[in-house]
Amino acid sequence: MAPGRRYFILEEQLPASEIPTILGRVVVNKLLPMHSYAPFPPENGEAPHNAEDIIPNILPEPSIWPNRKDFFTHTSDWKIQGGLANVLGIENSHEDKKGISLKSEELKCYALSNTTRRFKTLMANELFARDVRELLEDSRRSHAYFV
Repeated sequence: MAPGRRYFILEEQLPASEIPTILGRVVVNKLLPMHSYAPFPPENGEAPHNAEDIIPNILPEPSIWPNRKDFFTHTSDWKIQGGLANVLGIENSHEDKKGISLKSEELKCYALSNTTRRFKTLMANELFARDVRELLEDSRRSHAYFV
């Protein structure tokens, strides 16, 4: 993993069809990006205003790790381990265990570059900005995350 980069284990599976729209989304809960997010779907003939509509080709090419069984091996971050244990139904009963392993056919990592600039560009769109403001007003936390 790249230094300074954060990874999160989502609490629910993300359908592959959502990958093109997940980057550039503003979410209330970073672990549940499908539950409460902006921009909202267009209504009453509004122009589409997802990140891809505003910034064409915003979705970068993913970094792909084929057969990446040791992506989380030997991590010292118990929060990640606890999250994986919960998602995968693994009992984490031994405190002396130094890590866990995750096996998959393929692991894709999407990293949006220049996020501050991208966010400012998206917020310059009236419809996108309106949806983000409404999301924040409706949120009990009054803060959100830019994915």
